[in-house]
Amino acid sequence: MEQWDDLRYFLAVARAGGLSSAARDLGVEASTVHRRIGQLEDRLSTRLFNRLPRGVRLTTAGQDLMKSMERVESEIFASERRVLGHDASLAGVVRIAAAEDVASYLLTEILLELRTKHPAISLEIVIGNARLSLSRGEADIAIRIGGAQTHDPDVVARTVGELRGGLYASEAYLERHGRPRRSRDLAGHALVAGHGNLQAISAPLEALIQEPSSVYRADTVSHLAVATAAGFGIALLPCFIGPHFPTLTRLFPKLPLAMAPLWVLVHHEVRRAPRVQTTVQHLKEALQTRQVELEGRA
Repeated sequence: MEQWDDLRYFLAVARAGGLSSAARDLGVEASTVHRRIGQLEDRLSTRLFNRLPRGVRLTTAGQDLMKSMERVESEIFASERRVLGHDASLAGVVRIAAAEDVASYLLTEILLELRTKHPAISLEIVIGNARLSLSRGEADIAIRIGGAQTHDPDVVARTVGELRGGLYASEAYLERHGRPRRSRDLAGHALVAGHGNLQAISAPLEALIQEPSSVYRADTVSHLAVATAAGFGIALLPCFIGPHFPTLTRLFPKLPLAMAPLWVLVHHEVRRAPRVQTTVQHLKEALQTRQVELEGRA
């Protein structure tokens, strides 16, 4: 078993392109990853990675091992999915992958309703699903915003709603800096916006706030909401988050700010398991009934 575990570490490093990145993905210390890779290379009497100033690169031997291990891994996960698909019990664990803001501000109430109806279903929420693979069994269900984000023909993806954004600011901020009455009044206000992967989400607001008096950036939607509620400035946030912060006020409710569709994804074999099937159905129905909230029409 320990030898297979070393191979799991090898796959993580090969996919992440570095020891530190692999350690973060595995949730362990980088020294642990370094030791396990060393053990594997000693046992095989060959070097699997070339160490570079930034990251690592597979050697020829490493590339051969990678191909073999991906085939083995694929068979293992396929067997697990088939077994799960034949499980006729409504009891057991269902792992759901979602972004932090979706999990915290949209799914919590919905999943509590599910647990009330089906207390034997145990839920595991995996926050931050950018690298998770349903085919490798890293989650049973994924909730994603935007494109379906899968090219896997074995994964079933369905849209369950359309998310819209709104402009928000705290009452304390508006008392200090004035309440804009028209969109052109936003010029010169303080901007709370995303950076990195979130920069595109804030683009419509950045186009409205010309020459902002200050800029505060963060790389999670959850922190953008917290910072806006604290009074840092005006932000474009998903409408489902606003009601969770009583100090926030929505500006220009009729201003149409489309964001992205909301998707539920599940592997076609895993979804046959009753507990997964029940969870998927509950998520779809609950999210569809909250469409008014998701679009900010409440």
